[in-house]
Amino acid sequence: ELRSRFPDGASVHPGLTMQSFDLYDADTLWERINGEAEIHRSYGLVEAAYGLYSDGSGGDRTLQIALFKMPDSLSAFGLYSSYRPRDGGEKSIGNGAVVEDFQAFLWHGPFFAALEAFGPPDFTASSLAAGVGAIASSLGAPPPPPPSLAAISRFVERGTILYRPDHLLGREALPPGLEGQTSAGTVMFIATEETGTEKILSSYGETIENAVVTRDRGSTLLRGGDPDRGPVAILLGGNHLAGTLHSENSPPDVEELRKLLQALDTP
Repeated sequence: ELRSRFPDGASVHPGLTMQSFDLYDADTLWERINGEAEIHRSYGLVEAAYGLYSDGSGGDRTLQIALFKMPDSLSAFGLYSSYRPRDGGEKSIGNGAVVEDFQAFLWHGPFFAALEAFGPPDFTASSLAAGVGAIASSLGAPPPPPPSLAAISRFVERGTILYRPDHLLGREALPPGLEGQTSAGTVMFIATEETGTEKILSSYGETIENAVVTRDRGSTLLRGGDPDRGPVAILLGGNHLAGTLHSENSPPDVEELRKLLQALDTP
């Protein structure tokens, strides 16, 4: 399947031809990128393919396209978000793309692509743009973003959003989720899995300092001090979780958390 997604070299840049094509899975990717493979494995890599293109001029103009198939769109976004620069000027290609001077990244449903180009600036710019466009075209129309990502994107800067596939805030007591920062720099986060209120209160609630629990309007608010991350507030309701890190002198905006919870139920 992955081989059919790779473009013909000449369609990317005149004179380019594919020189090699290699397939890997989660157990063999380390042969290609060594320790970096652990990042891909953490997001559930299914399969990876590398295609190397050259114009035959002794390596002066080369383009490498790496395409990764992930188990779902959220996992592909997680890998994309761990590579794309926060201020890279995201383009509306696929579900999102960033094209820089010598590299480019694309997220498209359950696929993530990373491209590297070497050569004169005019070659790198044109081949990266054409390569990203060709890969996106081969994958068809992009699906809608995951609901949890669409929800948090309304509250934080999109370029700051990261997917934590294991635990929010690096805490084993918390479920996987998305974290991002508002334009003011405030960290907000949501769980991407349904989670029970009592489970969070009995697990994470016991690890924070000066924990305070209040219940109001069908939701539960947990406040306290995370030993490493500082003051934290988590609002739980309807098996959803939304939270924020805040300063000692600034109380959490509970109404904003309530809106974030509601956004999880709003298409």
